[in-house]
Amino acid sequence: MKRWTPKELAELANLCHLARTALAGTGRDTRYERKLWASREYAKLHPSVSSTAAYKQLCREEAWRF
Repeated sequence: MKRWTPKELAELANLCHLARTALAGTGRDTRYERKLWASREYAKLHPSVSSTAAYKQLCREEAWRF
């Protein structure tokens, strides 16, 4: 499993927040779609990290909030 640095986690979280803007007006602005969008964009910026790994990290970060 990848060890995420605080900088990487912050970038991933920022992309997740940015997803609201990217998906606004599309009818797909759900938590699930935002995580998918953010994970795909993160993988584009960092090809060494798969979108699946980024998505799973977003899910782990979200889990402690509930």
